[in-house]
Amino acid sequence: AEAEAENFESSENKINTNETSSLSSEATTHSEPQEAAPSDISEPHLPPEPQPPETHSGHSEVLTTEESELISIFTKEAEDHLAVIQNFINNADTSSDISTGVPDESFIRAVHTLCGSAQTAGVRPIVDLICPLEEISKLKNTLSLPFNSHERGVLNQVTDEVTQHVIAAENQTDTPEINTALLAEIDAIGKAAHKVAAERESDDNLLSIFLDEADELIANIESTLKDWEATPGDESYADEIKRDLHTLKGGARMAALES
Repeated sequence: AEAEAENFESSENKINTNETSSLSSEATTHSEPQEAAPSDISEPHLPPEPQPPETHSGHSEVLTTEESELISIFTKEAEDHLAVIQNFINNADTSSDISTGVPDESFIRAVHTLCGSAQTAGVRPIVDLICPLEEISKLKNTLSLPFNSHERGVLNQVTDEVTQHVIAAENQTDTPEINTALLAEIDAIGKAAHKVAAERESDDNLLSIFLDEADELIANIESTLKDWEATPGDESYADEIKRDLHTLKGGARMAALES
């Protein structure tokens, strides 16, 4: 009986051990799987598209067919306008007549058209050099004020500089920066012309005032002479006429009419 009890207990222990192993194995089988680490995948880096470089003439190295045709037309016309400007300078330099230095209609038209063409073609250095000369030449023409020898020298420098930029625009090559000293010279010519215009306007105003006063003085002198003829013994009329003549002379001096 004791032997049977021991065999039963031993069998029970084996069963419990097997159940424990089975449960442990089942728990391991049904445990939740671990999440996989995310892969480190980044977007591919794309370099920016290259842009065509800008030239000092204001154009890209690569032009469309339309832009190329526009530049071609501009350069051809620019050469013709520069020839007109240079011809004006040469005539003024060689002529003894100072009036040849006054910009005429052909000079003004050449400057005006070259300015507009440069703006259309987008050649900024030529715009900066030529366009101020349009206003200056129109003002000088109105005043009959010639370009003096120094100013004509500046014009020669302008034509040389513009020619360089025309060639650069035609060949699409880089050019030096615009000559700022030359721009200052052009500005000085303009200021000098405006100063003359202001002085002449002032003179015109003085002349207008003088003429109005002169009419009154002359009328007064004529009236005084009639009164003096009526009473020839009254010397006060002579003094009054002297005063009016003195005032008339002073007004003429102020109006720069004294000879």
